[in-house]
Amino acid sequence: MSPDAGQIRLKEVWDQWKDSKALEAKTMADYESLWRTHIEPKFGNISLAQIKPIDIQKWNLETVAINQLSGARRDKATTLLSNLLDYSIDLGYISKNATKGANGRIRRYANKTDKKVRKKTVASFSDLNKLAKCAGEFEPLILVASLIGLRWGEIVGLRVEDVDFSNRRLVVEEQS
Repeated sequence: MSPDAGQIRLKEVWDQWKDSKALEAKTMADYESLWRTHIEPKFGNISLAQIKPIDIQKWNLETVAINQLSGARRDKATTLLSNLLDYSIDLGYISKNATKGANGRIRRYANKTDKKVRKKTVASFSDLNKLAKCAGEFEPLILVASLIGLRWGEIVGLRVEDVDFSNRRLVVEEQS
């Protein structure tokens, strides 16, 4: 590796990487969008040797904090950046990928966003009974599903032979 190989800017690697790939048009358009809008503004004009893990961590957290990227889109952008740095290693420009930890995996940074938690409520038996009565012919379905806690697939998988009236049991064997 030449001493000034790390001075090559990431945008030069991007051009080489993109020309070396035979990807579907849609995939390449997605990569180009990630590059143009998220990676290039932050790292495009920086030399490879100057890209440090702390810079990537800050970039990851900033993009989500300012609602510029969703967590999934940020992870996709980080993966693209990692691919570019891996390609730089293959070309002999750098010796280490700043997006990866000691275990060789891409570092993922949790975003500390406030998630709205929906308050869970439990219906009283009298409220459940009123709801079931309003359901007309589906009253037994509402009562069985809610009182036993069956999921939809279990409910639609029920057959007449699954009801044991003599032992007052309902046997759930199938899911649809």
